[in-house]
Amino acid sequence: MKVLLVEDSTPLRGIIKQMLASLGYDEIVEAGDGLEAWDHLEASSFDLLLTDWNMPNMSGLELLQIVRETPSTADMPVVMLTTRSNKQDIISAVKAGVNNYVTKPCKPSDLKTKIDKAILQQREKPVRTPETASSNPDLVAPIVRGQRKFQPSQTGPYALFYESAGDYGDLEAGKETPVVSQYDAVHKAMTKINADFPGLDIGYSIEVETKEILRLLGDKGELVKMFLVNINQPNGYSLLRRMRFGVDDKLPTFAICDSFMGLEAEQREAISEMGVEILERRQLHPGSVTMLAEENLLPDVQSSRSGLNIFELQKGAGAAPVRGDRVTIHCAGRLPSGKVVVDTMKKGEPRTFQVGDGSVVPGLDEAVRSMQPGGRSLAVIPPSLAYGDTGNGTTIPGDTTLSFQVQLLKVETPPPDPLV
Repeated sequence: MKVLLVEDSTPLRGIIKQMLASLGYDEIVEAGDGLEAWDHLEASSFDLLLTDWNMPNMSGLELLQIVRETPSTADMPVVMLTTRSNKQDIISAVKAGVNNYVTKPCKPSDLKTKIDKAILQQREKPVRTPETASSNPDLVAPIVRGQRKFQPSQTGPYALFYESAGDYGDLEAGKETPVVSQYDAVHKAMTKINADFPGLDIGYSIEVETKEILRLLGDKGELVKMFLVNINQPNGYSLLRRMRFGVDDKLPTFAICDSFMGLEAEQREAISEMGVEILERRQLHPGSVTMLAEENLLPDVQSSRSGLNIFELQKGAGAAPVRGDRVTIHCAGRLPSGKVVVDTMKKGEPRTFQVGDGSVVPGLDEAVRSMQPGGRSLAVIPPSLAYGDTGNGTTIPGDTTLSFQVQLLKVETPPPDPLV
């Protein structure tokens, strides 16, 4: 694979080059800024562009925009390597067509994962031909059925979409519109993230009624972490204004349109003043949706020195349990394939044990100690904190990472021993 590495810092460029070489990339061409990189791109073809953001002469973002506008380079996978990680920068990169981004400094394994995802996403066909969309009901059915409202057992964070009744009808019918491609990308992105984090249960839902939108935000609004509004219709623009001025001005919100230039200048300016980003439907492919979902739907992860990763899905209240406390939990444990190996909620039988007594795997014990009563978390437990390289001899193979969705129901502190 031929890689173009663009980084203005010579020492850092050398470090990244060594990192790429250790990952098996044996043909690496270097450039110190965007202009030099473009000279290379005009003279030769590359399989991957790995570029910094902040550079003299031509920035990484400017280089990315030219790459996507030029037919000979438009389909090349691009990964942004940068110290910038705020949401506005990520949105700008999404609009320009980046496939993935890596925040410096990074580990070789993280870089490899991001590159692999970028290549896979670029190979996918984000836009299907109208004939495929209208003649293949198998494409549309999973998109509609995959919505949160049709998956009542899912309890994780989700993105809420507001569509016109006409566009949603076109989606259900699989008609020749960009709507099918957009929600195909949404469905693919959410499915992939859930496969990476079994038990996280992120999702999406599409609504056409304003009343239903407001009900969802009111009843279980804490689960809605991203709101996307179709503003091609007047009702969408009105709902957007209502959301930003009174209902919820902190929820990450995006305005979706068919064409940015098709909006009136006054409307574009008003939306910008609301602090809302405008995205065109064509910009919502699996890669860009994945980036937006990872930024807005994934809970912050707490990583312990032991290697345990914990995503807090719902905050509890009260003191966290300590060694010796008796706890009652509901838990669902899954293999990386998504196969459920234990589910106390399905059985209706909560698990009770004493913290630190060794009756559960160390990773689950540690995860419970980080929680508060009433809280829910997703614990990603490495083999070293589960069943090691041997497995449990039956359902769990050796060297297996487990995902446990845990709900802490009750904590009981034993009375002090009067003899101590």
